[in-house]
Amino acid sequence: QSHPAGIEYLTQMGFNLYSLANNHAFDYGAAGVLETLKHMKALQARHPITWAGIGKNRTSAADVKIMQIRGYKVAFAAIGGITNMNKKHRAGAKHPGTLGYRYKDDWRYQLERLAAVDADYKILSFHGGKERKVTLDRGFQKLFHQAINKAGVDLVIGHHPHVVRPIELKDHKVMFYSLGNY
Repeated sequence: QSHPAGIEYLTQMGFNLYSLANNHAFDYGAAGVLETLKHMKALQARHPITWAGIGKNRTSAADVKIMQIRGYKVAFAAIGGITNMNKKHRAGAKHPGTLGYRYKDDWRYQLERLAAVDADYKILSFHGGKERKVTLDRGFQKLFHQAINKAGVDLVIGHHPHVVRPIELKDHKVMFYSLGNY
């Protein structure tokens, strides 16, 4: 529940890539998701920004956004945690929301969408993990490795725990398990 001018300010500071998949994406219900999308589209009409992670339905929530950066095709997707696995927050065929990594079919679907994209570089934003815990949640290393091995992701950016977690380099692919509060 922030004013749209807040993200306008971030954009003016130079931020241009936004992950909207997070445990607060549905705090204000379906109407809040749709309002967020409306403001992001209006902002995109004025600035060269990209976002991913929420949508009017399951398909659009899993959209892989493509950006051209210095002659390279860069793909970006985002998936998050859904508070208490509340199915109302989960994007459906005709229901806005986000995909949840703890739902195996959502995780698989997001990876399939990323794998299908032809890009020079692929980024996956991953919002999840136990707050204030610097060690990895059980199974997170496996999930991040799946993103690299099954979907060809080059960079996995984890966030949510509010603390910095380990960084892993695997075959020139980078996994930030949590950036902390940045």
